[in-house]
Amino acid sequence: GATFNIDIYNGLRNINQLHRANLAILAGEYQLEDMKDDVRLMVANAYLQILFNVEILEVQKSQLEISLKDADRTQKMIDAGTMVKYDLLEIEATIATQEQALIQAKNNLRLSKINLAQILMIPDYENFNVLNIDIEAPFGQILFQNPEDIFEKALTHRKDIKLSMTNIAIAEKD
Repeated sequence: GATFNIDIYNGLRNINQLHRANLAILAGEYQLEDMKDDVRLMVANAYLQILFNVEILEVQKSQLEISLKDADRTQKMIDAGTMVKYDLLEIEATIATQEQALIQAKNNLRLSKINLAQILMIPDYENFNVLNIDIEAPFGQILFQNPEDIFEKALTHRKDIKLSMTNIAIAEKD
């Protein structure tokens, strides 16, 4: 005896499986590109956070300098008898608050540098620093576009949207 197992017609199952496999490969490529975009955005965000924290640190230093000069001026006025000791105590309390804010700004800057170093996998984060370069950014033309054009451009360029549409096509094939 011999047995045969031949499919005469299986509802185009093999062709549909091939199409689904091709869509799964395409979805994997889109997912990889989306992950690359996410990493790029994380690095850019961490870099900008460092620059932001550097600016905050500079502002805190300037405010502390002004308060110290104000305390010195107030002390001279107290010595001259035109102000009372209470005014100096208020300024000293402000100085203490600003010193605390300065320490917090230094800590935030250090943490943002550590964050970027970790993203970039740089082991020596203690000696890690970034450069502040001026980039001439063109004025965005996006303000002059209508929302439909922006949406259509996103459909053709954003990998996460393409990934979602490919996943929908995979679900339809399933």
